[in-house]
Amino acid sequence: MTGQYADVGAGFWLGAEAAAAAINAQGGLLGGRKLSVVQADDVSDPADAVPTIRKLISVDHIVALDGPNSTVLPAIEPILDSN
Repeated sequence: MTGQYADVGAGFWLGAEAAAAAINAQGGLLGGRKLSVVQADDVSDPADAVPTIRKLISVDHIVALDGPNSTVLPAIEPILDSN
């Protein structure tokens, strides 16, 4: 993770990994489906965040998102809202 808020992103990632591991150890979600987490780096830059979120949606097929900060949220919010 890089950019101005790399340390915050690292904390989000560690928390997401721990939560996924705990949920999966309890049997997963929705009848045993395992939770997986995908890491992406928006570099805390709106120009990098837009293609990053588009990939997460179209390629990785994310169903939830944790972590965008105020430096990139205005750029990706319309994309999130439409998906």
